Amino acid sequence: MEIKNIHTHSSWYSSYESSEQGKALIECQAKKIKQLLDLLENIKGEIELTKNPKEYSHRIILASIEALIEQNKEIEHSVGYFKWVG
Repeated sequence: MEIKNIHTHSSWYSSYESSEQGKALIECQAKKIKQLLDLLENIKGEIELTKNPKEYSHRIILASIEALIEQNKEIEHSVGYFKWVG
């Protein structure tokens, strides 16, 4: 299986949009965008907790946001023998 990183090889493979590689690239990028949007929503929720400082300290909230960011895993999508990661 051939593995390519979406961040370093996407411009070269964008010309293959209708091929298996191009479709896999687009699907992988869509998964990555969804993952990052979910992360932003989680961070937004954590920031809202600062409005009630009696329950949560700013230090706890920052530690929670840092943990959310560290939990982001690499996204991958395969089509046939070809896999994109990002």
